[in-house]
Amino acid sequence: MKAVRITPLGNMFGIDVICDCGQNGLTNVETGKADFKHKVKLGGPDVTLVCGCGAKLVIHSQENHFHVEQI
Repeated sequence: MKAVRITPLGNMFGIDVICDCGQNGLTNVETGKADFKHKVKLGGPDVTLVCGCGAKLVIHSQENHFHVEQI
């Protein structure tokens, strides 16, 4: 991935991932919703995203930080 932007949203965070191909507004695999700010809570479930180019990424939410990895 090229970049990750994190914005506080109350008790959650909006996470925008920019794919290596340059696209953002990736699609949440579980909900099917494309968004620029995927709402993620610290300590919450993983969020899997897919890009239009086919790349898949996962946001692993920990107790006090996030890991974003390409899968």
